[in-house]
Amino acid sequence: MAGSYPDPPNYRMAYDRDGTVGVSIDNLNVGTVVAPSVLQSLNDETGTAYAVNASAGSFVLIFPELRDITHVMMSGYERGGIPASNFSTTFSVFVSDDTTNGIDGTWQGPIAVVPAAIYSSEPIKDRYRRVQTNLPGPAVRALKFVGGGAEKYIGKIHLYGDFTAGSADDRLRFWDPVLDEAVGPAHLDWGNTPRGSVQTRSFRVKNLSDETTAESVRVAMETLTDATPSLIGQVQVSLDGTTWVAQVNVGDLSPGEISVPVQIRYTVSSSAMLSVWDVRVFAEATAWEVI
Repeated sequence: MAGSYPDPPNYRMAYDRDGTVGVSIDNLNVGTVVAPSVLQSLNDETGTAYAVNASAGSFVLIFPELRDITHVMMSGYERGGIPASNFSTTFSVFVSDDTTNGIDGTWQGPIAVVPAAIYSSEPIKDRYRRVQTNLPGPAVRALKFVGGGAEKYIGKIHLYGDFTAGSADDRLRFWDPVLDEAVGPAHLDWGNTPRGSVQTRSFRVKNLSDETTAESVRVAMETLTDATPSLIGQVQVSLDGTTWVAQVNVGDLSPGEISVPVQIRYTVSSSAMLSVWDVRVFAEATAWEVI
């Protein structure tokens, strides 16, 4: 358990930064690629902004490789704004393993009808930690979300799952600090963190590619929903357990290579805001080179 909340059901996908493309499709079946800021809004933890209209058409997320989607959390809005009282709506979810633009290809479903809670304030901060809907989507290239009835705006989409086996080329993965296996979905989930407390964990980074070298790999943090004082700065990393900084470089990783251990420390400010949010830890290569 992550404190007062259950562990995440699977890895939460950083689809706003991993190469995923969002496409808004209108009632004439014309698709428009949305800006990265829309994906960031869909994947953050705020509860007040709406992003895309899915009533007249649909909204599609196209992944750069096949993925096994297991769970989703959604919120929504009607009539383009925040209602005065709480109510709920639903979105039907379709899947494709071959679409290139969100319109072509073969689509199956709906594989699920997802409840999307609509609220008047910010309970999304609580909901995303405790309410996820099963979404049986193995080996999918894209998800399509379709509303119905009144104008329905998607406020948030949080996806949980993993890369389909054999599909993750040129990818880095957080690895167990001792065992030869990936860390679990809750490994970097801090749960309830009292003010003034300190938590430390460790992990390594593995290059999943079998033919390309990940050059100059850095490990750093970011957040889509920040606090006061900023979460960035309360979380630091280290290669020696002595010098703590905002990011570290673990060097080049050849195909299949695992890095040295990285330690990560969360020092919760004594004046930290009381709420629910995420700090995202990521590893990225400056370039990929075929050996």
